[in-house]
Amino acid sequence: MTSDHFPIEACINFDYSVIPKTQPKKLNYKKANWFLFREILKGQNSGLNSALIDELNEEITQKLISAAHKSIPYQTNRIFKTSLPPNIVCIIKERKLKTLFFLILKLSKFKKKIFDVVHFAENCRVSAELGILLYKFGPINPSWALTFDEKKIVKND
Repeated sequence: MTSDHFPIEACINFDYSVIPKTQPKKLNYKKANWFLFREILKGQNSGLNSALIDELNEEITQKLISAAHKSIPYQTNRIFKTSLPPNIVCIIKERKLKTLFFLILKLSKFKKKIFDVVHFAENCRVSAELGILLYKFGPINPSWALTFDEKKIVKND
């Protein structure tokens, strides 16, 4: 045999059941009705007549838990954003813009595309570095020029 692969032995068990992990519910203390909590505990105080400390501790714990369930709501599951913040999106677009700009400069047959890059840069606030680069390389088409003023790129006619 000339193969360098090693055999893998697997055993499939059909009795396996997946138990989904559930997070324990947490109480939302900010939205608790503390007046109701106190009233429930005051109403339940009359039944404490146990002689043993452990039994008394268990009774008090159960009363606190039941009062909490009645007066304190549970927290809702948080839904996390799937999109990036606008400033991060702008940084990513700016990096792509720099790459695109230098590619367009190298390929002079795409002279019209540079205006699209500048228009894109106007919509997404461009950093001073990119604005200076656009100004430094000057106009590709003599009919218009790029100027840099307060992080904006403006087309001059």
